Amino acid sequence: MVYLSFLKSRTGILKLLETIVGIITLALVVQYGIQVFQYQDILTGSAFLLAVVAVGLVVSFIELVTFFYDDDTLYGVRKSLFEVMFCFVMTALWLAAACTMAYFVHTRLYEHYKSTNKQFDMYGGLIAATVFAFVGAVLYLIDAILAYSDMKSTVNGGPRYFETVVYK
Repeated sequence: MVYLSFLKSRTGILKLLETIVGIITLALVVQYGIQVFQYQDILTGSAFLLAVVAVGLVVSFIELVTFFYDDDTLYGVRKSLFEVMFCFVMTALWLAAACTMAYFVHTRLYEHYKSTNKQFDMYGGLIAATVFAFVGAVLYLIDAILAYSDMKSTVNGGPRYFETVVYK
């Protein structure tokens, strides 16, 4: 059964936004970040951002689809320690990748961008990827805080607590 109400919930909106931001960031990194072979530092930063975004995108998309189709998975996974830890780790990874890209783009590409009279399109594309990476980190942080709140409300006697612990 499909749960359309999930897409209207705060968890559904966050998972959808994480997926959309991940797709946009992935597209920008693939389009602009892999082309910079002469700048090995930026290629390393691009590969790091690409790996982080790919992992986050895959897991967020799987969660989005499974939460959309299975209500038990939403209550089981969403209120678990796994979801809290995953979101906090993804926040740290997205933030680290965004900071790495911001540093390398500013220190390595900015001079070349200025010297070509601002006709160096990779600079704008990688700045956009960096901005979306920071947005992704903020989304995962909000998701982690809400997942932690959901987990704590369940442990303190939420509706699923009685079904899984008291009646065993």
